[in-house]
Amino acid sequence: MGVFCFIKRPGDRKKDRRTTDAAVELQRLGIEAPTGDAAASRVVHINPPPEATARTFGTNSVRTAKYNVVTFLPRYLFEQFSQVAYFYFLIQACLVWWGTVSPFKPFGPVLALVFVLVVGALKALAEDRRRHIEDNHLNNSITHVLHPDGGTTDVKWKDVKVGQVLKVMSDEDFPADLLCLHCDLPDNVCYIKTTNLDGETNLKVRRPLNVKGEAPQSPQEAMAMHATLACEPPNSNLHYFIGRTVVQAGDRRETVAVTMNEILLRGCTLKNSGFVVGLVVYTGPESRIQMNAAAPPSKQGSYTRFLNMQVIIVIVLQILLCAACSAGALAWRENIGKKRYYLALDNTAQGNYSSNVAFYFVYMITYWLLFSYLVPISLFVTIEIVKFVQGNFINNDPDMRVEGTDDWAKARNSNIIEDLGRVAYVFSDKTGTLTSNEMRMRAVAIKGVPYGGTGDFRLEDFEGKGDAALKAFAPRLHSAAGILRRAGVWDEAMNRGGSSPNLLKLTRTESNTPPETLGLARRGNEQVSTRELLLGHHVMDFWTAICVCHNLIVEGHDSTGEGDFRYQGPSPDEVALVEGARQLGFEFIGRTRSQITISFQGHRVTHDVLVELEFSSDRARMSVVARSPDGTIRLLCKGSDAVMLPRLRAGTDEKLLADTQENLHAFSVKGLRTLVIATKVLEAGEWEAWHLKYEQAASSLDDREARIAAAAEQLEVQMELLGVTAIEDKLQEGVPEAIETLIEGGMRVWMITGDKQETAINIGISAGLVSDASRCLICNAEGVDAASKKLNELHDQLRHQHGGAPPAPGGSTPPPGGRGYQQLSAAESAAGKTASGGMSDGVSGSVSGSVLGFNGTNGTNGNGALAKGAARHGGRPELVIDGATLGFILGTPAEQQLAAVAAGCASVIVCRASPSQKAAVVRMMTQYEDRVAEVGARTAWGRWLRRYRRRMAFKMLSIGDGANDVAMIQTADIGVGIMGKEGRQAVNNSDYAIGQFRFLVRLLMVHGTLSVYRLARLIRYSFYKNIALAFLLFYFQIFAGWSGQSLLDGITTSFYNAFFTAFPIGFFAVLDRPFRHLHTYVRFPKMYNVNNPLSVRTFWKTGVLMGIAHSAAVFFIIYYSSVASDRDSTNDLYSVGKVMFVALIGIVSAELGMLARFWTWEFSLCALVSYCLIYAYLFALPALQEAFDSKDPATYGVAQQLFGSPLFWLQLIAVTAVCVGTRYLDRAMRQAFYPNDQQIVAEAEKLPHGGAPHTATRLQRLSSAQPPKRGGTSAIEPLPTSDSRMQFRPGSSDDQV
Repeated sequence: MGVFCFIKRPGDRKKDRRTTDAAVELQRLGIEAPTGDAAASRVVHINPPPEATARTFGTNSVRTAKYNVVTFLPRYLFEQFSQVAYFYFLIQACLVWWGTVSPFKPFGPVLALVFVLVVGALKALAEDRRRHIEDNHLNNSITHVLHPDGGTTDVKWKDVKVGQVLKVMSDEDFPADLLCLHCDLPDNVCYIKTTNLDGETNLKVRRPLNVKGEAPQSPQEAMAMHATLACEPPNSNLHYFIGRTVVQAGDRRETVAVTMNEILLRGCTLKNSGFVVGLVVYTGPESRIQMNAAAPPSKQGSYTRFLNMQVIIVIVLQILLCAACSAGALAWRENIGKKRYYLALDNTAQGNYSSNVAFYFVYMITYWLLFSYLVPISLFVTIEIVKFVQGNFINNDPDMRVEGTDDWAKARNSNIIEDLGRVAYVFSDKTGTLTSNEMRMRAVAIKGVPYGGTGDFRLEDFEGKGDAALKAFAPRLHSAAGILRRAGVWDEAMNRGGSSPNLLKLTRTESNTPPETLGLARRGNEQVSTRELLLGHHVMDFWTAICVCHNLIVEGHDSTGEGDFRYQGPSPDEVALVEGARQLGFEFIGRTRSQITISFQGHRVTHDVLVELEFSSDRARMSVVARSPDGTIRLLCKGSDAVMLPRLRAGTDEKLLADTQENLHAFSVKGLRTLVIATKVLEAGEWEAWHLKYEQAASSLDDREARIAAAAEQLEVQMELLGVTAIEDKLQEGVPEAIETLIEGGMRVWMITGDKQETAINIGISAGLVSDASRCLICNAEGVDAASKKLNELHDQLRHQHGGAPPAPGGSTPPPGGRGYQQLSAAESAAGKTASGGMSDGVSGSVSGSVLGFNGTNGTNGNGALAKGAARHGGRPELVIDGATLGFILGTPAEQQLAAVAAGCASVIVCRASPSQKAAVVRMMTQYEDRVAEVGARTAWGRWLRRYRRRMAFKMLSIGDGANDVAMIQTADIGVGIMGKEGRQAVNNSDYAIGQFRFLVRLLMVHGTLSVYRLARLIRYSFYKNIALAFLLFYFQIFAGWSGQSLLDGITTSFYNAFFTAFPIGFFAVLDRPFRHLHTYVRFPKMYNVNNPLSVRTFWKTGVLMGIAHSAAVFFIIYYSSVASDRDSTNDLYSVGKVMFVALIGIVSAELGMLARFWTWEFSLCALVSYCLIYAYLFALPALQEAFDSKDPATYGVAQQLFGSPLFWLQLIAVTAVCVGTRYLDRAMRQAFYPNDQQIVAEAEKLPHGGAPHTATRLQRLSSAQPPKRGGTSAIEPLPTSDSRMQFRPGSSDDQV
């Protein structure tokens, strides 16, 4: 039936032959290549000609699963051992089999590695199983292959082939990318729902191939076509399609251009359309939806980077220990060992080589294996599990779900979950992100006169329609329309499509001229003014443009166009305008492929749609050329004022232009979105000449879109201004409180929008980004030099108004050198000089550790840092810059000037910004923070280290809801997508997805902070317990002649990590929390990112040095207290080792208990059982070994000997008293006399009336100035008192995180 030609990617050996075949076939068939490159074309036939070549092609089967039965093991092992840590453990598991050098028997270390790999494999299999289930369901779905007689055969999706013709029924999904050949509806259109593709719920119109002569009227006729499609190779573009279809009908040959309007993409759903017939063009992995299924850029969490760095340092420490111990072994053998004849160390044997070099390196390997426990093998799989569980907490948080919907939050990338607690900058889109994307028409301006938008009137709340609604909205418009009807010219004007060219030019300045002089026809005896009659005509023109110039469809009406229906389309603005017009009595009834029907005040007319010039972000406008019933051809156009006003007729009334600019300004300062409406009457000759150019451009396959845009440029000129529309996009619930809380939390918030500056500022005021528009720093310039000069002025103004540092909370001023001043000065000093000499005018200041975030804090929150909570209430500056100025600045030396000024502001608004500029400002601030971090470093290593630390503490977050936000989302450290009404492109490319902006507060303040809290303690504790064990073995070498002898057998040491200490820390890392009520985090936002619980200093103090100290206490107390006591002696090697092992497990378990602040029964039970199991283990292991006839002197009989000795129990008590007692006293003293913020708040939770009086000031400093709402940003509630007993509420959202 069909023939397919596909050219593989470059690099395939078959490429040259296949591309040549494609070119030869196109040449033989006489078809021009669609892209100008015949070798890169795809050719598909319906009823192929004899000279066509049959070829094979890919299947329609889709596979998203990573593994299958054959590839799982090798691929999984390759992925794991590609990681440095797992490769490190693999090398050790191999070396341990070398009995000459290994201090352990091989089974223990190998079992530990196998255990970790199995746990990771189970997790990978569980995730991949879900993908397999989804793949099988999709591949085995049913579709219908059409036969020449109109019959169908059901086939599975995976069996669909390129070149087949399918029949898809209404409410079925398209199984592949199809070229539409025939539609069942009478007007030959179909409606598709693209939710699975882009998330948009509005229906879209698609049309069959536009064959002028022999368009198929039935499935049988479609199957009888003789046609060849030549199109572009598979690609990911969802908006454009380049193709050409050659239809052969006898001797006549017709070439038809194919665009995306004729393509039905896989994953879309056919709605309300009966059925369609389509030719399969792309299948499976080559379909557009699969080509867009690429994973977002790989991002690595800050703790993962930190861990990689510390593991390297610990390995260096291990090498140094091995080198020192090996040197000690060599020195002991030469100076002491050889003198002891019974050791026979002067005889050469395996492991005791005569060569000092060989002896040294053999012992290096021995000690390498002995100290292998310095790096915790269980940590890496535990971190993966904890991040996975924490991601599930986000996915199932009921306080982050939009009520009445299934829009739950989604953690799409749990690898960076800890970075949610380290955000310093938030870059946000406006429309659909801060606003609800629920547009409502608020006002209009017709010929310079504004109407509507007064008082609290809301058109959508008004119950009446037609005349009543128009009168309530704008009495003058109601009066003018009535006059035109009574004058008897209403129907005539509607049939003409509006006013004549002469009337379109007239404004209210001609109001004193008699109507007849101006050509204003009227009938009847009613005396009316020229002004009212002229306004009536302009009303007709304005609403005709609104109701005809759009690409909406009507869903739900009956065949007469009556009854309940709603408008659907890709633009919420268009829906708002047409719905508003409908309520006022100017109604869009419906459309077919080539006609639009409207009804004004009960009079219905149908316009022929001749050409539709679609909206694009580059054009910023859309146009429709329509023919009215009397044959008049009009161009109707709407777009942004920036592109529309320059396209008006030369000589347009100056007062009209001034009034329009005033209207635009007035609407903008109210936060309303504006569009300019214009029109032009086309003469027949003008239309025909232009239409010929347009047809040539539309049928071209070389640079088709650019040619159409160029043709549109020629037509959309010399237009007459009709008026302006004003649309309100309401803020989402809780946005002002959310932004307030984010700024109180020390984050700088940027709003980046394409709106006018006045609109952006007004939205900024409503959203809480701007406190006083008169105090805003405004940066508008007309060139690079002017922009640099303006930034110098803003810098001086910033320094003058705020004294070099922003005021701190409560009106207090931080000491000189606070971050607001230091960061600007430091960057200036680093640069040495800037463009135009700016920002280097003697400003000085040193950069402290607080600024660079090296003192355990995120630099955002150091002394004077962003002065948490000072944002507006303390007079923090706010910056507004427009896109044009930003365009002058980006990529020039002035870019860093702008970054320095912006870094000193709590909020920044960028208006008139393009999508590329959104990503550029994220990169700009990232580079600026790196630059500031380097200040003071004298070496390349120092600069790298400071940048590394800075990036650990300063994370950039971007949030948006549309496809134009994707670049910004992927550029930032963390990308958050809003599941809004502009599709799912942002969500599909994000790391996290939420339903509304206010949920960002809970995502960061609760889930982010908890992730930082839990993962930091998990990493520190894991290293602490392992280093304690490793140094226990190290200390023994002092008394064992540096022989590499182990105190413990290999199985016992391996179980230490994989069993005895793994599960309690796992429960701790997913359940522990500093506060019982997690909403406390939102109530006290100034605690967000205040300090770094995993700084290098903290890690080495509590994770390394404390492990070394506790290990020393365990070893030396037990070693020197173990004495001979006849038959009950416990001073042999393995008994002493087991005593130390049991004592160490007790101490590390007690340390974890002191770390925990939220004791759940799960954690308590796990910790208790894990400790008690060591006693059962000491009995069980030798029993199992005996059962398998493999007795080990290191374990056999040791338990009975120990547990029967009083000394054993006394030693445990002594060691526990020293280690646990000192830690308890240290923590008690710190909490009593030097409590941190978390401890103060936790105390206020537990004690009556919020704790002691001296905590009130500190609590007030930490609390938010705005009452946040629950679930994102909700009101500050009093802390629960002891009367509530702080009971955990089962089933609450707090119970799940």
